[in-house]
Amino acid sequence: MKKNIILGVAVLSILSVTACAKTTNTENVQTTQKESAGQTTKTKEIEDSGADDTKTKQASEQDTDDEDSVESEILWNEVQDEAEVLEDKEFYPYARGFRLKANEKTKVLELFALVADDTSPEDALGYANTIVRQVNEFAWVQNNEISRSSENYYGGIYETYTVKIGVSSTTDEKDSSKWFVNQTIEKGTPFQELTLQHKS
Repeated sequence: MKKNIILGVAVLSILSVTACAKTTNTENVQTTQKESAGQTTKTKEIEDSGADDTKTKQASEQDTDDEDSVESEILWNEVQDEAEVLEDKEFYPYARGFRLKANEKTKVLELFALVADDTSPEDALGYANTIVRQVNEFAWVQNNEISRSSENYYGGIYETYTVKIGVSSTTDEKDSSKWFVNQTIEKGTPFQELTLQHKS
């Protein structure tokens, strides 16, 4: 009788240990599955975040491309060639030379013209106004999306480029303080008329 009781207790003990082992294993499996699921979620979040960053970067690059589209389509050497008409003495008898320099990094256009020594200040100023507007027209020929110049507007190219305009007699070329016109108009600023720096 005692042997049967002892045997029964032993069997129960073994079953209890087995049940505990199974429960522990089940909990471990569940924990592992939860951890795995958590890692999968984190991985997906990282991937989604990376995808968002990529989209943001692409959008930013697109915006930059849009902003640079006007400048990148202008061939300034061709504008300089077209600008030879500004030296035509049939139309501008006082003209003695014109040069253009474009800096794509700083977005600055430098326009400089020489006129005869006996040119009146009024003619020099009118010439400067013609040059600024005409350069915009030459750029417009290459890219019709650029706004054209008008009486109170120098043109769309100056929305993206600062312009420095100088007009000097041949004698005073080396002394900028004596130029008829020596003016800078910052890009995108409201219309401002060119003025005479030196009137004699």
